[in-house]
Amino acid sequence: MLVERLRAGGPPPVLSLIAALLAIAHAETPHVPLTYDSGLQATSADGAFALKIGARTQLRATAQGRDGALMAFAEPRRIRLKLSGHVIDERLTFFSQLGWDRGEPGLVDAWVDHAFSPGLHLRAGQMKRPFARAFIMSTTGLSLVDRAITHDAFANGRDIGAMVHTGLAKRDGIEAALGVFNGPGPGPQVVGRVGYNSDGSKGYQQVDFGGDGVRGGASVNAQIDTIMKFGADGIVKMGGLGLMGAVYASTTGEFLGAQNIQQAGAALDADVLLGDRVVPAIRFARVVRRNAVDSQEAAAALALLFHGHRVKWTHELAVQTDMEDDPTSLWRVQSQLELNY
Repeated sequence: MLVERLRAGGPPPVLSLIAALLAIAHAETPHVPLTYDSGLQATSADGAFALKIGARTQLRATAQGRDGALMAFAEPRRIRLKLSGHVIDERLTFFSQLGWDRGEPGLVDAWVDHAFSPGLHLRAGQMKRPFARAFIMSTTGLSLVDRAITHDAFANGRDIGAMVHTGLAKRDGIEAALGVFNGPGPGPQVVGRVGYNSDGSKGYQQVDFGGDGVRGGASVNAQIDTIMKFGADGIVKMGGLGLMGAVYASTTGEFLGAQNIQQAGAALDADVLLGDRVVPAIRFARVVRRNAVDSQEAAAALALLFHGHRVKWTHELAVQTDMEDDPTSLWRVQSQLELNY
């Protein structure tokens, strides 16, 4: 019968059934429009479900040298695919970020967050530890090519855990976060942060794009583990001028017992917006170590902004010095093109 139907020019019954089901599904599925706001967005008709797809590309060229040895290379410093949105309820949000940094694929972030109220959230999954403004801030919001040497020295990073917070990096006013994470050792790691960001400060983004008067934020951080870390950070903006600084210390010893400071560090960035596109910036950072060589970094950068931080071309000259008896310096020239879409 099937052969006869095919000879007669009609489709097979199975194909007819599939076509009918697809037609019914298409007729009953409402059209979901796509919009764009720093990423493609789609929201269900009842608003219960939403998905946003975004991406970031940082392409970096570097020339550097030390003691007469020179090298130059180009790399995809960060390539990210971001998926975010909410499920069932606008208060239940999710965020996933896949990375291909320096050619190495991996899962960067994967967490879910429930807002019990605007100022009380519970987040679980793989996320940034709430330690240090410069780390919580995306590199997209920096005025220089990358973070200071204090970032690597104090091992700020991501981990799997759970965190109670007030809307970290998303709200003005008082902010607080307390999380429990796997940590590098045999036991859990506790990380906490509390601070304040004034109205309109955009305290997790460098460059002052405009606002009334002096604005800014300040916070303190603590990490409790076999190695304990403490820090304080702040940001100030006024009339196109921006300053961001931080101090850190790490210790060893029993909690609430005798402590030995193993290293301390500080970093200060300054930038100014000229017109609406040109941002010169400078940085000085230093790390002092008890049982290792001290390091310091001095850098100057010039960023060209197109559509804010969405399209940015940054050039930087930096010198990093190991403060030995006979100091040695690594000089570095970098140019980075960044697209956020």
